[in-house]
Amino acid sequence: MSTLHDRTVLVIGRGDGIAGAVVDAARAAGANVVVAGRDPAPLKAAYPDLTVETIDVTDEASIASLAVRLGRVDHVVSTVSARARGLVGELDADAVTLSFRTKIVGAIMLAKHLAPIMPSDGSLVLFSGASGRKSAPGTVDTGAYDGLGEERKTALLTHRAEHSPAGRIGTTDDIATAVVFVLTNTYLTGVSLNVDGGEPLV
Repeated sequence: MSTLHDRTVLVIGRGDGIAGAVVDAARAAGANVVVAGRDPAPLKAAYPDLTVETIDVTDEASIASLAVRLGRVDHVVSTVSARARGLVGELDADAVTLSFRTKIVGAIMLAKHLAPIMPSDGSLVLFSGASGRKSAPGTVDTGAYDGLGEERKTALLTHRAEHSPAGRIGTTDDIATAVVFVLTNTYLTGVSLNVDGGEPLV
């Protein structure tokens, strides 16, 4: 295991939810954290004492520019998403394209431009979803379900907790703890780590 002391960790995402928990966990582990996102305002509000950068992972020039500004980074954690939800017959082509450009093309461009400014023991942690394996992603209460309204959200989370092998809904701290483990384990590479409470098993 390595340490995050005096290492620079770039966290790309919102100023709350999983990204926020990762920022807090990385800082607690001794890292120098830089936060970045498409809209820097909420990041500056959430982390007035941290360096805040602007990045749009669907724009290669934006990624390349950030790499130049950083000069060096030890670890990169990207939690960005652009959800295209719904039944196939209801999906909008633009939403699907944006989701693909964000999660797939964006991840590749992050690797293209940020890996060259990393040390040999640096790492990229890229978030995905379990839907690619089975349509039952691990449920984490990040605020993403708030749009359902309190009653529907409570019913959904209660149902999923009751049917999860873990017997509960995940927390952002569950995810952040796993991220710190990945960042500090120098013999872990090229793996998909499923932090999902076992939901895809049922």
